Amino acid sequence: MTNLTDTLHNVIDSFSHTLADIFNALYTEANTRKATLAAAIADMHEANTTIATFSQDMARLSVVACQHAEEMERMNENVSFMLCGMEVFKTPVETFNGYCDMCGEEMAVEDEIYDEEVGFICAPCYDKIRTGEPVQLTIINANEEEA
Repeated sequence: MTNLTDTLHNVIDSFSHTLADIFNALYTEANTRKATLAAAIADMHEANTTIATFSQDMARLSVVACQHAEEMERMNENVSFMLCGMEVFKTPVETFNGYCDMCGEEMAVEDEIYDEEVGFICAPCYDKIRTGEPVQLTIINANEEEA
């Protein structure tokens, strides 16, 4: 009778070893994948740290850029204020002699005419006064552009 149960016993032992081998293979595969997943998570943490650092750097850059932009805007306003009313005359330096007191046009030394009532005027304005033609006066104010 023992012979009848020996076969069953051997089959159960073999099946038990097969199940153990399968369990061990599954555990090995799960642990390998767990290690791969842990490495991927660590890589993702590193990527996230890099992204956070980049974001912080961009925020700092933004602050610095805004500070420089504000400084340049202030500087632009100062330079614009300084240049307000400044202009380079067209007449050569050696012959420039100011602006006509009537029309505001540039005058060269050779164009200047002095009229006691008006002051220094250009030849076209002098001709208009002499002929009685109406003259458009241009008032030049140091704080404003020509009116």
